[in-house]
Amino acid sequence: MPTDHKLAWFLTIIAAIGLTIGLACGDGGDEDETDQTPTTEATARATSTPPEGTVAYQTPTTGDETPQPTEAGPTVDPAVLAALDALVDRVFAAMQQRDENPLRELATEQVRQRIEDRPEDLEAIVTCIAEGSAITITGRDTRISGDRARASLTFEVEEGGETREVRDAWEFERQEDGTWLLSRLPRCRFR
Repeated sequence: MPTDHKLAWFLTIIAAIGLTIGLACGDGGDEDETDQTPTTEATARATSTPPEGTVAYQTPTTGDETPQPTEAGPTVDPAVLAALDALVDRVFAAMQQRDENPLRELATEQVRQRIEDRPEDLEAIVTCIAEGSAITITGRDTRISGDRARASLTFEVEEGGETREVRDAWEFERQEDGTWLLSRLPRCRFR
């Protein structure tokens, strides 16, 4: 093969490799575009790149399906995401049942001490959901950074014949034994 043809062949192969890598890593398009995930609930996927060491998941939920991660950053044990999803569900169930005990049990020692010092904070959470209202979690975006996690939640609140969307973020901390606990009491966003 003449030298010019070798160079052309080499450049074609390099271009093909570059195109393959470009397609695998994304199209480099507008970072502000939102990518919609088809579910029974419209749920936007995270489009920004999380900081180094941070893992982002978005878990769409509908009334009858098990939450599934739709996007992941660096590989994380799926059991971690499942544990955080279960913790969110347990905290939410305790709020719906107006039960203080699980909220105490699911909180870090620091939060428990705050509850002892300011019991009205816990009272505000257990009385947060109005009688007769129906609240469901319609979206979750969980970000994990080391021993900290933040679940950005979207709720659908049906109350008095009206439906509205409420957003909140709950924070968690991994304990020495590997379990996750609330590192801050949720705020009352439902009234």
